[in-house]
Amino acid sequence: AWLLALGGLHVTQSHFFVADVPVTTWLLLSLWLMWRDTQTTEGHEALRWAAFFTGAAFALKLFFFSFPALGLVTLWRGPRLRRVLHVLVFAATGFWISSLGFDTPFTFARVLGGGTNDPYVFDRVKGAVLYLIQLPGMLSFPLLILAIAGAVSLVRALRVARRDRVIAGLIIFGTVPLITLLFILLMADHFPRHWVPLIPWAALLGAWALDRGVRRLQEQGRSPVLLVAPVMLWMLALVVDSERGFIAEPRNDALRWLYANADSGSTLYWSRHGTPKNFVNLRWENEGNPDYLALEMYDANNFLSGINWRNSYPTDPSTVFDVERPERLHAFQSLFRGELPYREVARFSEGYVMPEHRLSMWLVGDRARSYLTEVVIFRRATGETPSPSGSGGP
Repeated sequence: AWLLALGGLHVTQSHFFVADVPVTTWLLLSLWLMWRDTQTTEGHEALRWAAFFTGAAFALKLFFFSFPALGLVTLWRGPRLRRVLHVLVFAATGFWISSLGFDTPFTFARVLGGGTNDPYVFDRVKGAVLYLIQLPGMLSFPLLILAIAGAVSLVRALRVARRDRVIAGLIIFGTVPLITLLFILLMADHFPRHWVPLIPWAALLGAWALDRGVRRLQEQGRSPVLLVAPVMLWMLALVVDSERGFIAEPRNDALRWLYANADSGSTLYWSRHGTPKNFVNLRWENEGNPDYLALEMYDANNFLSGINWRNSYPTDPSTVFDVERPERLHAFQSLFRGELPYREVARFSEGYVMPEHRLSMWLVGDRARSYLTEVVIFRRATGETPSPSGSGGP
């Protein structure tokens, strides 16, 4: 529970109204109930509620990854026809209640038929490499190491476990993370938040390894604090490093700089943001060249990096998320290369301290992990330019 509570990206994504976190809750409940059902020969209550939560998860985010497990568990024992009917009724009920009836069968049929992905062509191998680089920031180095150790330890334990329990465990707790991982790597657009449903699995494996490490310390007459405290304190430091920016975030600093250094009535383009008071909105590229550009790097990094290393400047627009048109890609890259009549006058970074975040930012840049992002301000080169400092303004 503590490993999950301090699970990096899981904490950050809880801030946003996205379906990943509640879907993960329903998923874990359904799998636990499926396991309960396979460990008894009497009653079907656990299976019925597992089907209900599976239907609820599907309604929230078309989360179909647990359907194969539910089907196999339903046929695990008899009477099979009755169990199938119960599952269909409870899954349909959970599906309808979760969506509150607002999403019609036609809506789901349209999405399932047309897909949910944007029309971009991503290199899946490079995407997997980028995810691997970002994985420590999603979990923390201690949890990642513990999860790997837990997986190795669990495989060894399965070799001597009862055959029926191994089969049930692989069906319920093996197929779901495997299907989820394949979907993330092969189907979904490239966003770190897709990994949220896998974080509990890392926490479970990490807890498995941590428990065995504690037992070894106790056998040696040493205190478990020697192992548990460093893990929890490191993970807590990562959470604090991730969350403190929501209080004093770069966008606030950028806005204060603009009020202190830009004339009232100046034209401004601020990507992904509204127009501050006393400024005139002028959309860059479409409407002209505003006096100032305030660019949020989780957005600009798409055009500067694509699905590749930081500032690799991709040339194929079909491989760049949200590019809209080739001219937009060229404009952003020309701006950061210094080829346009704009000069960078201020930069306000996230200020991360922990090595997980710093490594990710250094190698691949901001990847919309939390939308708490570095802000870079450019000024049109018409006259004296303020000193390029990220600390200007009050």
